Amino acid sequence: MGFCPSFHLVGFCPVLWHFVPWEYVRVHDIVAEGLDIKPQVTLKESLGSATTVNVREKGAKQGDPIAAYLFILAVEMLGHQIRTDVKVKDAAVSLQSSPGLMRYHKGDDVTFIWTFTDKPERIINIEITYNTDIIVKRLISGQVIIGQQYKDRVTFEELDNSIKLMLNDVSDDDVIYGVYRLSVVFVVGGTSSSLYDNKTELYLFDTPTKPVLSGGQRVKEGQDITLMCTSSSTSIPIKYQLPLRYTWTRDNINLTTTSSSRHRVNGHQLTITNVMRDDRNHQYTCITGEDGGLSSESDITQIIVLYPPGKASVVKSVIGSIVEGENPNIDITCSVSDPGYPQAIFKWSKDNQDQSGGEDGTITIRQGSATVSKHDGIWTCIPSNSVGEGLGADISVIVNAKAHLSQSLPRTLTVVADPKDSFNVTCGFISKPSVTISWTYNNNNILPDGVITQPITTTSSGKMSTVTQKLLWNPNSDTSSRRSVGGIYLCKGTVDLGQGRLDTKQSDQMILQVEFAEHNLPFSVADHFTKLAKQLFPDSDIAGKFISGCMKTTMIVKKVLALSLDANVVQLYQNDTFSLLADKGNDQGGEMTISAPDCFCTRGILWTNLIAFSSDNGSVMIGRHNSVQSRIRNVQPEVLDIGYIYHLVNFCYVCALKQLPMPVEQLLIVVYFHFNHSAKHK
Repeated sequence: MGFCPSFHLVGFCPVLWHFVPWEYVRVHDIVAEGLDIKPQVTLKESLGSATTVNVREKGAKQGDPIAAYLFILAVEMLGHQIRTDVKVKDAAVSLQSSPGLMRYHKGDDVTFIWTFTDKPERIINIEITYNTDIIVKRLISGQVIIGQQYKDRVTFEELDNSIKLMLNDVSDDDVIYGVYRLSVVFVVGGTSSSLYDNKTELYLFDTPTKPVLSGGQRVKEGQDITLMCTSSSTSIPIKYQLPLRYTWTRDNINLTTTSSSRHRVNGHQLTITNVMRDDRNHQYTCITGEDGGLSSESDITQIIVLYPPGKASVVKSVIGSIVEGENPNIDITCSVSDPGYPQAIFKWSKDNQDQSGGEDGTITIRQGSATVSKHDGIWTCIPSNSVGEGLGADISVIVNAKAHLSQSLPRTLTVVADPKDSFNVTCGFISKPSVTISWTYNNNNILPDGVITQPITTTSSGKMSTVTQKLLWNPNSDTSSRRSVGGIYLCKGTVDLGQGRLDTKQSDQMILQVEFAEHNLPFSVADHFTKLAKQLFPDSDIAGKFISGCMKTTMIVKKVLALSLDANVVQLYQNDTFSLLADKGNDQGGEMTISAPDCFCTRGILWTNLIAFSSDNGSVMIGRHNSVQSRIRNVQPEVLDIGYIYHLVNFCYVCALKQLPMPVEQLLIVVYFHFNHSAKHK
């Protein structure tokens, strides 16, 4: 009764009779095979086959004749089990170590070793499997069977207290399907036992993916930049992958182990602080790999450092100054000590005014195209890029211009020698630099001293200079001295073009005539004076070349002198107020026609300068509705009508003089011409 609760194997126990699992006997038949005892045979021999079937399948009832046999069998089995349990407890065998997780590289030979705590009495069966495939099976007979796909790769060895398996040339297929399982059936203490291991796995190192560097390789000088290395493990199985380690190199020098104040390594990141332009000359790489595994190296990368260009210098292909319109091809070339990055382009300015072109560093002035306005001045070259500007440089380009007449002399000028009269003639030149004006008088470079003054005026227009010089009567000169200065005048302008080169420009010759208009002599006298001058001065080349007859003298007075005097009057009326007197003159040559509006408009005289109007009292002149006066008031309402009282007086004395045998006007004219044009009668 005491043994029934202690053992699972239940023999004959009357109290538990109805609870005995009779099928238990069948289970222990299998175990008994290993003990060389055959209780079921004995049972068959004692009870017969018919009784055996009933017992094994249905069990026995209380009071069954077989009960005594069952009691004996149960007691025998109980004692055997007690002895076996005690013996196994004293000599237990277990698995001391297994390979566990083993890390290898592709193509390596792998050795699996399972070690027992003690040597089993006898190993009945060994089986090593991978996935569903049998690698090795060792039978009870000692025969070793190797799986078909492992025949050329497996070496199996059974040692005293361990089992050794060598697997050659491992590949992905030896890893991806899971664990390696070991199953061992052995005998210890006369009892069969089994061990089972399913903790053995392979981890196969492989080369990580090629690292890719990112994070931007373009950085401005002085800023910080961070490079990032991206890679992943390809070892299998994935669940056992180790963290990748990162190694950064600079010119093949390990930055991870080399101290640097500007290089900071943080795993897959490399930070470079305060980037300098010299950093662009170094090569950076990232190497990744698992501890104990293969490594992979990135492509070489270089940092692109953005920085402004350095100091510029400028040269030109000619020395000294050039002359406008006469230059050869001229190159103004700008270079820079360091072009910076991106590559510098060049900006040009002349006298602080931006110029187009020359981005490649060269401004070309084509042959013969140089001008003062476009090319003369201080040229400045500034190298620049997207980061900033470099230090610019200047060069002076001097373009000189030949003298050009800005105001020439008239071909002929007739002046009056009377001290009350004046004359003004101007000669002007424009050039760069300023000209020096000189005069020649009758082939002599010295003008008559004390008779003519020569005031000079210099003005500038941009870089060009205009120099004008006037000839005026000296106010202290008298009539006789003025009469002696007639002759041929010439104006010359000389400019220094540089490099010892002078350029001279001269005006047309001007013939200055002083006499005829002053004395109101008839122009026909000029024919006689031309001949007289040759006779009076036969030894003078000037007198011999002098030709100015009646026609020429007439044209000089009417076309030159008259225009000059007219211009003086117009200038006076343009700048000051005046009055208008309209009357018929004493010209006996024909009718006089006047058109005031046309006269004023073509000469730029403003009607607002007219303050008074005077004429005879005819209705056509001063009529209210349609007269000269009414039309003047249409354009100048403020004009004052001062009448013409002298015209009424004239009517009176004309009537009185009609009683005389000759008109008074005619008498006076005849008398005037009689005395005025006769030196004898004067």
